Amino acid sequence: MKVFFITTSFNKKNREVELCRIINSFSRRGNFEFYAFATKDEGMESDILQLLPAHYGDTVDDCLFYIRYIADGERCFIVFEDNAIPIDPVRIISSHHKSQSGITIVYAPTADGGWKNGGVMLVEGDYLELISQDTPLEKSVIPRSAEEGELNVIYL
Repeated sequence: MKVFFITTSFNKKNREVELCRIINSFSRRGNFEFYAFATKDEGMESDILQLLPAHYGDTVDDCLFYIRYIADGERCFIVFEDNAIPIDPVRIISSHHKSQSGITIVYAPTADGGWKNGGVMLVEGDYLELISQDTPLEKSVIPRSAEEGELNVIYL
């Protein structure tokens, strides 16, 4: 299964360390293909991560639109690096299947007893196909999956 990393800061200090931390949480639990967007200036190299071309000024929606084509209609994980937590992908996949969801979003506890977005989601290819300039993921596609009863939220 493909795992795509998205960030709003391509040249963030210690980005590689954070990516490795998240990749390790996936790698311990199965075989995954990892993709991350990077600019030419970033200078990041990896054997376990395929780098996808990004340009300064690219937005999350620009990256998501590109993911739509690389995923090629398959279910995939989308990891928002800026707020991602290490996860157990098997648990998320299991919850996704049991709930027969189109999209599963991960939430994590906060220190004050609340919940925050865990920065990880599992998305079926059908919902990825809906992403366009007029229908961005967070403002159009996720609400649509909720309206259709296909949004699953897992609290870790």
